[in-house]
This record gives sequence, C-alpha cells and structure tokens, in this order.
Amino acid sequence: FSMTGIGWHSGVGCGMAVWVLCSCFCVALSSGASGQFGGASPFLGPRSGRGGEWSSRNDNGGTGSHTSARGGAGSGTGARTRTLDAPRGGCVADTNGHVTSSTTFAATPEPAFVPWPLTFAVAYPAGYFDLPTQGTTISVNGGPNASMLSPLVAVLVDEITAATDGEVVPKAAPPGTTGQISLVIDASMPPTTSVLQISATGVVVSGSTYTAVAAASVTLLQAIEKSTDHDGLVSPVGTGDNPPNTNCTSGPTRNRVPHMVVQDQPQFDIRGVMVDAAREYLPLTSLKGYVILCRLYKLNHLHIHLTDDQAFSFPSTAYPEAAAKSQWSYTLAEMKELAQFASDRGVEIIGEIDVPGHSGALTSALPGVFGWPSKGSNQPDIINFVNDSVVAAIQTLYDEVSEVFPGSYMNIGGDEVNLGYVDGLPEAQAAIKALGLKSSYDLYRRFIVQMQTFATKRGRKLVVWEGFGPIQGQTGRAAKANSTVVIPTDNIIITPFDAFYYPPPELAADGYKILNSAWTPLYIASGGGQSPELIYRWNPWIIGEVHDHLSWWEIPPEHHDAIVGVKMSVWQTDPHTTLCALASRLPAMSDRSWNPQAGRSYADYQVRVNATTYLLGKLLATLPPPPPPPTPPPSPAPVPPLAPAAGFTVGFGDCRDRNGGYGSRLERNGAVDLLTCQNFCLHLGDRCDAYDFGFSSPNSTVGIWCGAWGTSLTSNDNQTFETIEFVYGNGGGSTLPVCKAAATPKNICYHRSNISCGAGGFGGGDNTPTCLTGCTC
Repeated sequence: FSMTGIGWHSGVGCGMAVWVLCSCFCVALSSGASGQFGGASPFLGPRSGRGGEWSSRNDNGGTGSHTSARGGAGSGTGARTRTLDAPRGGCVADTNGHVTSSTTFAATPEPAFVPWPLTFAVAYPAGYFDLPTQGTTISVNGGPNASMLSPLVAVLVDEITAATDGEVVPKAAPPGTTGQISLVIDASMPPTTSVLQISATGVVVSGSTYTAVAAASVTLLQAIEKSTDHDGLVSPVGTGDNPPNTNCTSGPTRNRVPHMVVQDQPQFDIRGVMVDAAREYLPLTSLKGYVILCRLYKLNHLHIHLTDDQAFSFPSTAYPEAAAKSQWSYTLAEMKELAQFASDRGVEIIGEIDVPGHSGALTSALPGVFGWPSKGSNQPDIINFVNDSVVAAIQTLYDEVSEVFPGSYMNIGGDEVNLGYVDGLPEAQAAIKALGLKSSYDLYRRFIVQMQTFATKRGRKLVVWEGFGPIQGQTGRAAKANSTVVIPTDNIIITPFDAFYYPPPELAADGYKILNSAWTPLYIASGGGQSPELIYRWNPWIIGEVHDHLSWWEIPPEHHDAIVGVKMSVWQTDPHTTLCALASRLPAMSDRSWNPQAGRSYADYQVRVNATTYLLGKLLATLPPPPPPPTPPPSPAPVPPLAPAAGFTVGFGDCRDRNGGYGSRLERNGAVDLLTCQNFCLHLGDRCDAYDFGFSSPNSTVGIWCGAWGTSLTSNDNQTFETIEFVYGNGGGSTLPVCKAAATPKNICYHRSNISCGAGGFGGGDNTPTCLTGCTC
C-alpha cells in the first residue's frame, strides 16, 4: 500500500487495486498521526467493555479489563487471538502432495466483522458450511410476510457471486422450499434484532423486519471465506476439514462460512452518511456506490444534500424551473431508481432541500415564488420564509421529495441563515410587527415550528441542522437573544455540526433528540477529515466542535438516550474523493456506534477492515463506470482587478489555506493578511471562524475580526480610505460592521455574498452595496 497522507490530519493511504469507482482506493489499514487533536481528546485511554467472553479480549490472548463508556465494567479472558493477518502458505507437502507439516498458531480464526456484532459464538460442533459451486439456493420463509424479502434474495445473489469471484452463483429457491440459505421474517422478534445461524445443515438469517434481515445478511456476506484463507493455521479439532491440528487445504478451494450463531442489534436507530450533490455533481452510479458502502457497514440512511446556492438537483415537477436553471440536476427516473436500489439493500434515502438559508439556486431561479419582493431579481440565498405562501410552496416541494423517497424522516436543513441580513428587509420587519415578535430570529424559530407541524401531519420526524439556541438566550460566540417562540421537543431531531449554537449537553437536558454529526471527528470537507484512529477513539456521546475552535462536549450518562444516532457528512467533494474518504473512515464510525461497548482494539479493527475493504472493492466492481460530469454553463467574463493601493499586491485564487474562507488574497511584504484586497475591497466569505485579520498602510489602519459566524469592522483615527467594500459573509447570528464616529473614511460599504472566490466572483448573494452606519458613501 502507498501510504500517502490525505486531508487535514490523516495519514490514511491510497493506492490499493484499481476499482470501478475508486482508482485510488483509500483503506483504513493504518494511519499516520492520530490527528491534530489526538493528544488532547477527552476520550483517549481505556474504554468500553461489555464483559463476558467476547468483549474484554486483547490481541495477545491475555486477560483484559476495561471501563465501559457508560460507566460499567467488563472483564474476561481474551482466549482468541487474531489470525486473519497471518501469512498464507504455511503448509509443507511431500512429492506426492501429502501434508507433512504446517506452521502452528494457538488460535482459531474469527470472522472479520465490521461492525462487530452484539454477540458472536462459534457453534459446536465446530466446522464449516460449504457453499456449493452449483446449486446454492436462497429461499424466503416466515409466513405471509416472507415475500417482502424477495428483493433481498436478488441482492444476495449478486453479492455472493461477487464475493466468491463468480465461483458460487446462487439462485432463488422455488416457492415453498427451503434453500441452503433461508431468509426468515420472524414477527415475534423485537424490532431491529436479528439472528444468523450457520450449521452443517445450512444458513438461517432471521429478523423481525426487512432491514433487520438485510443487516444480518451482511454478517453472512462478511463471513464468507475460502478454504485456503487460513492455510498454515491450526484448525479446530473435529472440523473434518483437514487432518487433526493442521489447516492445510487439499483438493479444490471451497467457499464456506464457519458454524456460528450471531445475535445482533444496533445501539442506535439512525446510522448514516451525508453526501453533497449540490456543490459537486454526484452521478447516479456514484450514489449507488455510497448505498453499497452503507449496506456493507450496516448504515441505514443515505442523506443527500440536494440543494444549495450552487445547484438545485432535485427534479421537482411542481417547480421544474428550479432544476432546469440549475448547473446540474437528476431526472425523476434516476431518483426513483436510486430509491429502489437503496430500499432493496435496507437503506433509506433522506433527500434534503436546504431551507431557509443555502437556497441561492432556488431564489435565483424562481424569485417570484420563493424570493423577497423588495430585492427584485437580485435575491439573497435565503427564501422568504416570513411569507406563509412561500412556506406552503416549500412544503409542496417536500411532498414531492417524500413521494420519491418514502421513509420516516424529513430533513429541511435549516442551518447558517443570515438573520442579520433578514432583519434589514421590509418584509421581515412587517412580519415581526404583524406577528408581535421581536426579531428575524423569532421568525426563524417560527418557520422551524411550521415545518415541524407539517412533518408531523405527514407522519415524519423533522430533522434539522443546528441553528437555534436556548429559548432563554445565550452569550458567547454563538450569542442568541431570548425568544418567545417555543420549538417543541417532540418529533424533531437536532443535528449538531459546529456544535456551539446550542451546547449539546444543554440540548439534551432540554429534552431534544440529537443526531451526532459533529465536525470533529465526523466531518469530511473538500476530501479532508480526521484519521480513522481518532474516530475509533471517539464514542457517540462525544461531540467535538469545528476544528478551528475545538471544544469537546460529552453527553452525561443521565441523558445518553438523547443521542438517537450518528452521521458522517461529506461536503463539497467530488464523487471519487467522496468514496475514498468515506471508505477509509466510515467503517470506524460504524464499528464504534453499532456496538460501542464491544471492547475491540484499533489494531484488531485494522485487521477486520482490511478484509471488508477488499470485499467492498468486489461489490463496487458490479456497478457500471460513472458517466462524465455534465458540462457547466459558460462562465461570465472575468472582472479585471482594480489597481491595488500603494504598497499592496493582490493575489487571486483560493485562499482557504489559512482560515477556511473564500476569495482572493491581500499580500503586503509577502504576508497574506486578508482574503481579498482590490483597491481596499475586503471580501470575507461564509466560512470565517475565530481569526483576527488586519493590515496597515500609511495613515490608515483597519482591523477585521471574524468570530464564530459574526464579523465587525472597526476604524481608528487618521483613517483616509479611498474605498472600502466589505463583503459580508453568510452567517446566522452575525452582526453588521459599524463605522466608529472618529473615523473619516469616504466610501465604506458592505454587501452580502454567499461565496466569494477569485476576482469579483460572488455566488448567490446580494451584490447591492449598502453604506455602513456612520459612514459617508
């Protein structure tokens, strides 16, 4: 493997086999440093341990004891050492082909399961069930509901064929018969539970629901091995597979599964991944690849961020102009095909249309439907959520999404709404007065409640990104005023990402349910993210803030039930890199969240994920290659740069390297201090976090402080600016810059921009300059 670092902190390597969707497949076999925050994390050190035979083992077969994440203790003897990584070819044969000796290991191999199941036991008598090269059949059983499993039979046929390199090609058993592999619906079992039983007579996969049986079928798939996989290892006595105390294969290689019983159940109802189809075109084939990834690691949700300022990719029939005017979009047939593909594999698609913010593609395409009348054709990236007719139009869109992606959840986004900008709009001020509210923040909370009520009527649970704070208000970097608009705690799930809008322990204590999608360690942006090792040291009750101002929040044990699931999110990343980044990190999240008290080590995980990554490559190879990305619309003519002020040079390009912002860069004496300076134009984009910026020139000083989604511009005496244009970033809760009375600038203005990148390039924002308070323009 080529160990080449990728991302922010990871040393994960790329360079495995060339597979259809990932020519540089990233695997989680080893890593470099554990990450920037690895040494300071609060969850390093002993953890987990359910107690009993399987939970407290260590890699050397000794006795281990660990304190569990929930405060309990487990202890036990680790009687089984890892052997799957041992070299093959340990058998020695004479000239007649008879085995004469073998390398000896005092251990029995165990399957490379990821995630590790709730309980696993070798069935006695120990041995293997061979999957016949010809004649392996898969049946559905369990009474009148058994027929619902027919799609899963077709999936398993393809997967077992791929996993065995085409050596075993199963087929569906005739109706009314029992195959070598039997899928069973057992309504008497508790929800989400499943049992996999493998014996000399065959394989039985049972569960109370389709998704439970689908999850257990993955356990079966991961257990498939070849009879040569453990050559050179001692096999269990009495398997009948080899002479006693040897494990040297003679005769043809066979595909088989060990005798075992696996009783399983996930810790959390929601286990998912989010991909960004609004900032990067993700073709249907790639989306199917992410579904396969979800299935292999027993994730039940694929959340697709369908809309943002860059694109509206959902094929609405009620408002077709939105997709028609987008840089790219899917067809209705593609979305329905994806939904069926995922459903067959036990994965639910969550389609997100992000509102009220991050809606530039929608407001620019249909300003008369979703926009603000006072802004005409120059719309911001925020829908007119204070207007009930606009809210009704959004609900129509969500009815369409629900029809294409049936399920239990409705994700409306709801994050990073520039409420300071909304406060200045006449429509907002009229609504505040008419409704007896105090601010646009109250209007925003009202909108969340409207969508919450709508989701309840549609039989769905509302999911939102974090964006509102405690009703009593709070101070600090995510300061919020108090509000009279109560957001009920029932039928809503909050997804912290930056994790400071509403401190997660307070969120849990106030009765809200939480989907843990914390930036640290579960975010991947532009292909970069935390190392698999750091993810493996994490647990689902730990929530880390955005990396620039990292704080760790831990949900106390009395509120552990507030966490309903986990989600890894990938933003603005091309389809190939999305797959690579997820394939190296998602298994670690799955292993730590499916059964958090399993007590497995990271070294043990690396061995297991080696095998599942190899299997993943085989499954992905069943998909056709993705088509080329669509041709983007022609770009507008570039705006020539203005002449820089004396002593300054302007560098154009991406300057996210220092502060996570967007735009061109200002340089003075070779130092990059600001994102952009074009004749003193300061462009701050929508990703500005906790940095101080400043520059100086003769007779003038300006300091730009950019905090947690808030900005302010201060001016001192003796300032003689020719022109300053402040591009006000997209940040909920930000405050507008204000000129101090002592300043004597001539033209200081600001305008909002959703994203500023390069010379004069603004996307989805309001480009009308507005003079700052206290200034002359």
